Amino acid sequence: MTPWDLNFGGGTTFRLVFDSDWRLSVSDFYNFTARHVSRAWSTQLDLGYRPRPHWKWTARLRHASVFDPQDELEERIWLGSLRTEYLF
Repeated sequence: MTPWDLNFGGGTTFRLVFDSDWRLSVSDFYNFTARHVSRAWSTQLDLGYRPRPHWKWTARLRHASVFDPQDELEERIWLGSLRTEYLF
């Protein structure tokens, strides 16, 4: 990580059944393939549903864009996941 790393986040809960979290981050990293420092902008949204006190479903959507030193787009990444947790 570099001193330029920024992370912002926020969340909400509605009567402990639904919850959400949103994050925005900016980070610099060394791209070994292209041999320069790249900047990545990413945002992430988590949505959770808890039908029972010991059971939770979480959906996550994440998008990242990577830029080279001339601010040209190098790559764009979309990630999605669905997770379930059961505690007994």
